[in-house]
Amino acid sequence: MKKSNKNRKLVYLLDDDPVFSYTLELWLEVQGYRVKSFSNIYSFLRGLRHCKPDVVILDFALNENYEGLETGADVAKRISEDYNDLPVIMLSAQENIQIAVDLFAIHIVDYVAKDDNFHMNLKQILKNLMKMSDLKSEIKDLKTQVKTRIRRFCYVLGSALVLWLINLIV
Repeated sequence: MKKSNKNRKLVYLLDDDPVFSYTLELWLEVQGYRVKSFSNIYSFLRGLRHCKPDVVILDFALNENYEGLETGADVAKRISEDYNDLPVIMLSAQENIQIAVDLFAIHIVDYVAKDDNFHMNLKQILKNLMKMSDLKSEIKDLKTQVKTRIRRFCYVLGSALVLWLINLIV
């Protein structure tokens, strides 16, 4: 059974290469995600203020400068400052391990090299992120249920105590 559109996880994609962006968007949709693609930093940040996605995928090399943001790393840093719980995946043709290490310092959740295993790696990373997201939602729901049950228990206990005191007095 296919998930309804609103139940599908939303992915924001920022990449200035229109061909790569379009093919990745199509691939992500086939994988079951809703995708909103952005070709520049300005529209991406405006979209982010409008609607928070479940995950962001950024290209490392962006050929622009918007408010001092020039690379995917700069955008990831801004995201970590403004939306610290939003998972960010960095895509790059760079295979320099130091770049990846530096990116983890600004709280990206994973780094994917655009190599022959690119799609398999990205698919697994997204699968793991969505499982983690679902587990966080479950935990949040369980905490709410526990709080509700504790309040009910306290109400019943308090009522029983009042009735017991009334019986002592009478």
